[in-house]
Amino acid sequence: MATRNIRIGTRGSALALAQAHWVKGELVKHLPGCRVETVVVKTSGDRFLSSPLQVIGGKGIFVKEIEDALLQGNIELAVHSMKDLPTEIPDGLTIAAVPQREDPRDVLVSRDGVALKDLPSGSRIGTGSLRRQSQILHHRPDLEVVPVRGNVDTRLKKLDDGEFDALIMAAAGLRRIGQEKRINEFLPPEICVSAAAQGALGLQTCVGSPIVGEIAFLHHQPSATEVLAERAFLRALGGGCQVPVGALAYAEKGNVRLIGIVADTEGKQVLRDELSGAAEEAEELGESLARRLLQAGADKLLNGRFLPLSGRRIMITRPRDQAGPLVRGVEALGSQVIEFPTIQIVPPESYVPMDKTIEGIKEYDWIVFTSVNSVREFMNRLRHLGRSVEHLDGIRLAAIGPETAKRISSEGLKVELIPAEYRAEGLLHGVKPEEVRGKKLLLPRAAVARDVLPRTLREWGAEVDVVQAYRTVPVKGNATWLRETLDEKMIDMVTFTSSSSVKHFLDSLPKKDRKKLLNGVAVACIGPITRKTAEENGMRVDVVAKEYTVTGLIQAIAEYFSSKPVGTQ
Repeated sequence: MATRNIRIGTRGSALALAQAHWVKGELVKHLPGCRVETVVVKTSGDRFLSSPLQVIGGKGIFVKEIEDALLQGNIELAVHSMKDLPTEIPDGLTIAAVPQREDPRDVLVSRDGVALKDLPSGSRIGTGSLRRQSQILHHRPDLEVVPVRGNVDTRLKKLDDGEFDALIMAAAGLRRIGQEKRINEFLPPEICVSAAAQGALGLQTCVGSPIVGEIAFLHHQPSATEVLAERAFLRALGGGCQVPVGALAYAEKGNVRLIGIVADTEGKQVLRDELSGAAEEAEELGESLARRLLQAGADKLLNGRFLPLSGRRIMITRPRDQAGPLVRGVEALGSQVIEFPTIQIVPPESYVPMDKTIEGIKEYDWIVFTSVNSVREFMNRLRHLGRSVEHLDGIRLAAIGPETAKRISSEGLKVELIPAEYRAEGLLHGVKPEEVRGKKLLLPRAAVARDVLPRTLREWGAEVDVVQAYRTVPVKGNATWLRETLDEKMIDMVTFTSSSSVKHFLDSLPKKDRKKLLNGVAVACIGPITRKTAEENGMRVDVVAKEYTVTGLIQAIAEYFSSKPVGTQ
């Protein structure tokens, strides 16, 4: 009999919650004594609801933070829509069960109940999927397909408000939130082949977790067989949300039939084929069908897929050991990356002040971390002194943003405060003066940093100790190479993630030549503080992330270039 807690991680949309609550109900019924709760995890896809998926990075944006929560032990089980899961699962995680699949078909929801064939020419059709766009335009090239994002209810409201004449949606999503009455027409695969694994749920947990056995009763083998074939097809093509690819399998009586399509985004060319075989060979069937379509010309369509940063050359000035996520993010969207780190993180001038602080850490009510670097250096020193994270028990922790919070959580610690605005001012807006009055706070941070946070906290009556956790020092890059590269117009954009990176970048350029060298080069900054530094030093800033994170910066860069032909700024 299970007696422990199971925390289920889920996105916060109505559909995701409905799916998670269904799983919760099944666990409660089948595991007597088990306490089950749902934990809402906000993903990158939920933060950027106004942007097309292909601009902000494709399907993985809906699951990464949830998978991180699993790996960090903050949840024991994740409930995903299988179509949102990338075909490669991170090491340490596994799909433990695939419950019986809902209807995988796409459907038409029209404002006036009109069928697809009867929609007047020029009708506006809303969808956030290139796959649906391509197939609808192939079937009805006289219609106008318009991008739309948001949860199911948001899309339906936009339809009702007259923004669209019809929507193409997933039958499964509408059924799961009780909106099946809005379905006007089920689209057969002859018109619209579904996304791989559409309508299926994936229950994900850590490899070796006892939950694997406990949820086995939820596994539905025919559905799992269909999903396996479809995802193998998708994986073999290397496709995702950035490519019009569809796959739909039917498993019955030990056999499986698989339909697959690859298309261009305008619907002018749709390659389609199908294969059948034994259910135990579902994965090989998907791979074989992908090979057949590749031989039929799908490789040319896939190589021409939409990548919003294709042809762009973006310079990254972040420290090399921290630049990975930013480099991978813009490369995944088609950019050529030129790394030119301008700063590096080094130890403080002396460890004595931080060591004394750690020895007396029990005196503090709060520790406020303002960067990933401050967390890493503080925790490294804690361990160096023979302490463990348990030494911080009873101390409340604050993080200036989600990346810093993630680094804290990776140590097995709980973050109690993350501001809505990811900078010092946002942290101050997240607390009230009476909450810190008379309290003792520790700020481990860079040797050079703005004074607004400790000064304001002291004005509110808090005792604040600032300790140097690390320093940023300039990297002596090849200044001659940088000047020549800029002079030859080999860079479309330079990115900055800190004020110090701005200052040391400009130090590499002769002051008298800066304006000329940077003419025509777009400048992107991670937030308003970095922007202010750039502008104070004579730079024109073109892009500032709305959310002051690497993910936010990538999204802002992609949006900036999405409306500009290659060769222009």
